[in-house]
Amino acid sequence: MKRCASVPEGSCVCICVEDGEARRAEGWGEEVMTDLDLAIMLENLQENEPMTVPCADMQETAIGFPLRNGVLKISCIDANLSEINVKQVVEVFSKRMGLDDTVAAWCVLFNNGAHEESRLFVITKKFYTDQMIRRKSDRIEDIIPSLQDMLSFHNDGTITRWLIEKNLQISTMESCTSGLIASTITDYEGSSAILKGSLITYSNEAKILEGVSSEVIKQCGVYSKETAAEMARSTKRIFHSDVGIGITGSFGNLDPANPDSVAGEIYLQVEYSGRETPVKMVMQDLTQSRKEIKQSVTHLALAITWATLRYQVRANA
Repeated sequence: MKRCASVPEGSCVCICVEDGEARRAEGWGEEVMTDLDLAIMLENLQENEPMTVPCADMQETAIGFPLRNGVLKISCIDANLSEINVKQVVEVFSKRMGLDDTVAAWCVLFNNGAHEESRLFVITKKFYTDQMIRRKSDRIEDIIPSLQDMLSFHNDGTITRWLIEKNLQISTMESCTSGLIASTITDYEGSSAILKGSLITYSNEAKILEGVSSEVIKQCGVYSKETAAEMARSTKRIFHSDVGIGITGSFGNLDPANPDSVAGEIYLQVEYSGRETPVKMVMQDLTQSRKEIKQSVTHLALAITWATLRYQVRANA
C-alpha cells in the first residue's frame, strides 16, 4: 500500500470502511488528511481491510473497521492510565462521538510510555468493557480480529464446535450467571467432549470452598477482577481443563453480604495460556428483567471467551 503524507503530531484521523468504501470519519475535529491522501487510500483499499493512519511517532492511531452490523471505530490515545475518568470516556464516545445504526461500537485504547500495559475500552449502546492488556504483545493491529470476533459473535453453537475442532476442554466457575454459560455450551451436539464441569458458587463461602482465596475476597471484594481470576484458575485446576472461566458480578439489588456491589458490573476471566487479563463488563441497560440481563451477560461472556481463545490460538500458531 502507498504511504500517505505525514500527519501532524497530536492529530488523529479515522478512516471508516462502509460498504467497501473508505471515508474520513466525522467528529474528529480538524481533518488533517488531504484529498490526495484519501484518494491514495481509496485507490489501494481492499475489501474488509482496516485503514490505519500513523500519527507522529505511532503513539496515536485511529482505525475504522467493518462489522456485520455497522462500523467499529478505534481510537488510540496517550494518557496517564491511573487518571482515566471512565464515566467521562463512556460519555464522550457513546454520546458526543456517537453510536448509531452505522457505528456499532467504539474501541478506545489508552497508552502510556511509562507502562507496559494499555487500557482498552469497548463501548456499545448495551454495554462497555474495560480491560488492561499487555501492550508489548497486543498491538492494536493484532487485536482488531479479536474485536471483530467479539462484536460479531452469534450464539449458534459456534464456540462449542470450535472447541471440539481444537480439542480444547473447558470448565466454568459461575456466580451471577448461575451456570448459564456452561448450560449454553451444552445446548449443542458434542459438548460432552469439551465441557469438563461447572461450579455454581453463588455465595462467598462456596467460592472459598472451591479454592478461591478468602484473602483476595477480603482485600479486593467478591465482585472484582482479582476474584474472577481466582475463580477461573480454580476451576481449571479442579477439572484439569485447558480453559477455565470465572465470572462474578451483580445484576440489580445490593448484596447485603457484599455492600460494595454495583448493579450491572460484572467481572470475567478466561484462563488459557496464562497471558489473558480479566475484563470488567458494565451493562448499560438495567431496565430489563433479571432473566434477560443474565442472558445478555452470558452472551457477552461467551463472545469475549470466543474472541480471547481465538486470539491466543492465532498467537501460538
